[in-house]
Amino acid sequence: AWSHLSLPKKAAARRGSSPSRTSGRHRRVRSHKGQWFEWNREWLSDYFSRKYLSGGGGAWILLAELAQSQKNYTMNTTLPLSIAATAALVLSASSSTAANVVVNGDFSVDATLFSASPGYTTSSPNPTTIPSWTWVGTGGGHGVNGTIVGMHSPFGPTDNSATSTWGFLQGSGTAAIAQTIILSANTTYDISFLAANRGTNASAEGQVTIADDSTTYYDSNSTDWDNSAFESVVDQFSTGVSFDGNVVITLSNTSPAGDNTVNYSNIDVDAVPEPSTTA
Repeated sequence: AWSHLSLPKKAAARRGSSPSRTSGRHRRVRSHKGQWFEWNREWLSDYFSRKYLSGGGGAWILLAELAQSQKNYTMNTTLPLSIAATAALVLSASSSTAANVVVNGDFSVDATLFSASPGYTTSSPNPTTIPSWTWVGTGGGHGVNGTIVGMHSPFGPTDNSATSTWGFLQGSGTAAIAQTIILSANTTYDISFLAANRGTNASAEGQVTIADDSTTYYDSNSTDWDNSAFESVVDQFSTGVSFDGNVVITLSNTSPAGDNTVNYSNIDVDAVPEPSTTA
């Protein structure tokens, strides 16, 4: 039977990281004959690379390398048939696609209805709420901008080409939106999102958290996002044996002072596929 052993994860990668910088997790998987296979997943700016190796003690043999783009996997078919077949057995256990538990994480739902500049939910005839998100701030403004909305969008970074829609939070330490999400106990999750400051707000700060009433499972910490382009943030977190109330993901503007705006898009939280048991 297959079994697995989790190894320590490395730091989160951001947009613009060099290809040599790795992120995610490392895992060892053992076959029914007791041979160890190790794979690691690296974040290479816009796709994941999974490398499957065999051996131990520093003498590893590459079995297969996969590229993951939008959760689709492609195996390197140039490997010898016997090695590729062995790798395929490992891959079959981990290539299932997990569902994103965040709804409207790219802020595209009803985005075209935001037609009154600059995109506030309080500006008629714009929608009065962002679908699936609840305003939990105490001041400031929020709404949707993007290249597909029916108006000028002033709140994005200088280069907003990474996404066509984004949610913005304007205000200093007061603006925030949240969504209740459903997580499973004792499960490891991947989280990824785009974040940026407004092009004219180099000192703005934002924060993303996932927490229930007593435990914080993920915290990006208050971060001075890039104002020139969207940053791609990738990380991982794990849940415990139970939850204390609802689990909520919160997007915040934590800027210390002044008229600052932060933007978020492409928020994805999904369970990490685990190797299945194979006789």
